[in-house]
Amino acid sequence: LRPATGDGRYNHDFSSLEWMGKGLPFEQKPRIRLLYAPDPLFGLTFGPPDEILYTPRHTPVWIYSEARAIVYSDIFNRLSNQLLDNGRTLPLNPSTFPSDTGTIEGTSRLAKQGRDRPGFLNGGPLLSLKPGQYRLSFHYEYLTPPAPDQIPTYDLLVHAQGEPDRELDSAPLPCSGTGPEVFSHDYLVEKPRHPFEMRIFYRGSGTIRLDSLNITVLSPAGGLPSNAPP
Repeated sequence: LRPATGDGRYNHDFSSLEWMGKGLPFEQKPRIRLLYAPDPLFGLTFGPPDEILYTPRHTPVWIYSEARAIVYSDIFNRLSNQLLDNGRTLPLNPSTFPSDTGTIEGTSRLAKQGRDRPGFLNGGPLLSLKPGQYRLSFHYEYLTPPAPDQIPTYDLLVHAQGEPDRELDSAPLPCSGTGPEVFSHDYLVEKPRHPFEMRIFYRGSGTIRLDSLNITVLSPAGGLPSNAPP
């Protein structure tokens, strides 16, 4: 791996999260455009390369364009370019999120009535995204329905440095009985320095399993989506 930097330098220490841009705003994170001897599965994370070259010993070298350069992702302390291309989706496992209620079940989180107290079934992830329009989709299942006045709720927060946290949206998670459900919300990112947090609050009623959260790029920055705040 070699990052492309403005002054032409590169660094061999890829275990250094500070060097890889942890906590930096999106536009200041190092870009990496070259993968040497990549595993075929890398394409699932980084997408297909723009060009493939071969060394004299026939080792493949994947090359990405400047626009599709690989960027460090704070979510799992890994490299990713999955949120650079329109129409691409980053799937996230709830088992990796912070939580103050429920238990881990495989890659899911489960909150059960009578066992788990009210609280956030997931806190996070904190996503610092480049400007554009995105869609989040929670996939979940009610194993037993909650009371009508105690339905779990979703909210979307933005954390702006030096400012109070702002709630941009909130809504109850639809419950049509038992079985799989999907809740989606579109939102616009205008300031890449502001991390977004998506949360589900469990109120202690019913049993719900949170299976996945998908973040999809809809379009580059432009007009406000219909349900976005002014």
